[in-house]
Amino acid sequence: MVRVAIVGFGKMGVLHGALLSVVGARLSAVVERKGLLVRGLRRSLGGRGVRVARDVRDVGEVDAVYVLTPVPTHYSIVKEVLGLDGLKGVFVEKTLTDSYGRSRELCERAEGLVTAVGYQRRFSVTFRHALKLIRDGVIGDVEGFTGYAYSSDLLGLRSEDAFKALRVRGGVVRDLGSHLIDLVSWLLKASIRVLRARRVGEGPCSEVAVDVKAGDALGTLRFSLCREGFRVPEVGLTLRGSRGSLAVSDDEVVLEVGGERRVWYRP
Repeated sequence: MVRVAIVGFGKMGVLHGALLSVVGARLSAVVERKGLLVRGLRRSLGGRGVRVARDVRDVGEVDAVYVLTPVPTHYSIVKEVLGLDGLKGVFVEKTLTDSYGRSRELCERAEGLVTAVGYQRRFSVTFRHALKLIRDGVIGDVEGFTGYAYSSDLLGLRSEDAFKALRVRGGVVRDLGSHLIDLVSWLLKASIRVLRARRVGEGPCSEVAVDVKAGDALGTLRFSLCREGFRVPEVGLTLRGSRGSLAVSDDEVVLEVGGERRVWYRP
């Protein structure tokens, strides 16, 4: 059985900890530095043989480590994790780090290990169906696209609280927006070049709009953590091709080709 340590036992730590038992792995250790949380975890998990530590170096013998802390901390923590003896795999919640250079450094250090970053929408039934339609050439060559990544997470918060939450998350683009950027790159098999970025509105709830180029296609991506009506975060993308258009979100796929319209819904 694979032994896993989780670094950072907040909301995502609880989620991944529960999922480990479903896939047949064992939660072997938890790393957390908040005193009250450490005491609670030792009471709730200590009797089940789970080691609760304050430092990555004290996790004991593990096969894999999940890093689920805020984005600004990923680089230093993953770097420390990669120094553990006997390590076989590392999972990091998105985004890997706050810069290309740091991310590339960690990837090079992790050569030979099983690694992953938490872009789970690549495994969503709607986005996988969209990928098949694109690869099959159903809409022809993709010439342009628009996309959005919206949630209501910070809606209604005081400005100082919203700014604090944004800093912890690393900003709207690195947080929720990174899912959309990853999807565009994955669906179009192209790296993304930023042409222009701008804010729409003022304060922590301003929307960010970014003009990008992916391969030969031009597009605009919009991101917000304060969008009304998005209690559950949502990512959507519309692609315009030489033969038709394709719109895909977390819930549905809409294809329009030759005057005909087809819709598939998530089960």
